[in-house]
Amino acid sequence: MKDFSHLNHETKVAIDTFLKQAKLVAARSKASIRSDKTSEEYVRIAKRIFKKCSVSGQSIEQYFSAIDNKSTFFKGAAAIKCYVTDTGIQAVRTLIDSYCPVAEHNIKKAAVDIQQILNVIQKGMTCKRKKRKSKRAALSGLPDDWREQICNYNKKSKYYAAFLVASLTGCRPSELCNGVLVSYRNEGEDNFLKFKIKGAKVTDSSGQEWREIIYRISNPEGMLADAIALVQRGDKTISIENPANFSVEIRRIAKEVFSEHKKPITAYCFRHQFAANLKAHGDGDLVSLALGHRSLKTKKVYGHRGQKRGKSYDISVNTSHDISTTIAPPKNGGSYEV
Repeated sequence: MKDFSHLNHETKVAIDTFLKQAKLVAARSKASIRSDKTSEEYVRIAKRIFKKCSVSGQSIEQYFSAIDNKSTFFKGAAAIKCYVTDTGIQAVRTLIDSYCPVAEHNIKKAAVDIQQILNVIQKGMTCKRKKRKSKRAALSGLPDDWREQICNYNKKSKYYAAFLVASLTGCRPSELCNGVLVSYRNEGEDNFLKFKIKGAKVTDSSGQEWREIIYRISNPEGMLADAIALVQRGDKTISIENPANFSVEIRRIAKEVFSEHKKPITAYCFRHQFAANLKAHGDGDLVSLALGHRSLKTKKVYGHRGQKRGKSYDISVNTSHDISTTIAPPKNGGSYEV
């Protein structure tokens, strides 16, 4: 341990306690590099939680004991863990050189907070979990052509092209903000419609920086024919300005077109439908690549085989990682549905 002879006994104890707990945190955490965006988000979440605790008079453990949402619980715990660790380490570094009242206060608080968040993580969720509002469940009861109906509701809409791209690629709304490059080529009897997507949710260890979804079509019809019509005169980048507004427009149209459908239809329902169709006939492990994931486990949260709908076409996927991965042919023959 560094020389802290210039500090009082209480502060030395706080530093020692914090450093021991920080080692435990490091030992229990998966080795990963946080992106700047994630770090900034964790700071916002942690400050918000501490403010709520201050106003309500709750401890961190009491605050987390009342959370009934899995995502909120684990994201909040990760944010507090990282924020407290970073704050404590910064305080220790400051106190190595000289006494600082602010750093002394921060290290004493960090020593208490880090122990509490370790207790929270060890106990896990203690509140009864809130039933998840699943986008997969929202697909139940919709007609086979529900995406076509939304796309064709108003072909003059500024979102018309984006609806088609979301339907045919399962891209995230945030990826539409990045712009999706659509191109069309005719080679003999086959037509190739390609969508190049700049990935979202990308870090050093997860996500795809880019992916290409390529349809090979001998007789284009429906949404694919409509998408080809968009790029007959040349490649085109399809984009939206605001993901929230995009999803609001989908909800609005769905309410009018499917007035008796109780569950809300959002932008992510296109993504779930795309995944369900791929799972129905293809190699499920490769669905993750088509969705822009690097982990093959992530596919489990998107769609399921019983929800497949649509026409059948051959699809291949190229990605920035595992570079040219083609979706395997269906086990029982035939082709994929979109």
